[in-house]
Amino acid sequence: RAVRVWDPITGIPASEPMTGHTRVVRSVAFGASTDGRLLLASGSNDGLVKVWNPLTGDYIGELADHTGPVTSVAFGTTADGRLLLATGAGRAVRVWDPITGIPASEPMSGQIGPVTSVAFGTTADGRSLLASGCGQVARLWDAGSGSPVLAVRRRSSVGAVATFGSLLAIGDEEGVSVIEFRLAPPQSAVSREGP
Repeated sequence: RAVRVWDPITGIPASEPMTGHTRVVRSVAFGASTDGRLLLASGSNDGLVKVWNPLTGDYIGELADHTGPVTSVAFGTTADGRLLLATGAGRAVRVWDPITGIPASEPMSGQIGPVTSVAFGTTADGRSLLASGCGQVARLWDAGSGSPVLAVRRRSSVGAVATFGSLLAIGDEEGVSVIEFRLAPPQSAVSREGP
């Protein structure tokens, strides 16, 4: 129900405990805003994501529009430098502006079970991707549009995902697999000139 930040060298708490969740905290993640402020997000079984200043313990805001326990949170950035916060709760992945608390896209639904893990990554061409794990499927989404771009079916339940460049790491009951993927180039608008 509380989140603490510790100095890893001294073992001394870096701030007061951050309290406010009414049930167990399942996931935490650090991120930095465009103005350089360090942020901490915490996701809980109470269905809330709270955003904190981890250096002072001050509460910044919360994201409350979840359909169940929040099992995973992750920060990422878009190609233009905007900070995003992804949350996995119930059968949906959501992407938010963590400062305003406004959704950045429609929920990424279609999961076949509860979301277990979310993680951001960026491809070599600068596309921001979001990976999610749910049931026996790991998915990649376009973080800006919320469109699905890849689904990988596994033989066992996916517990964790990570993405970097053209690599997707999947942790499941059989171990960790790293898959190299190739995505089609992003579609660009075609302009037409009249006669």
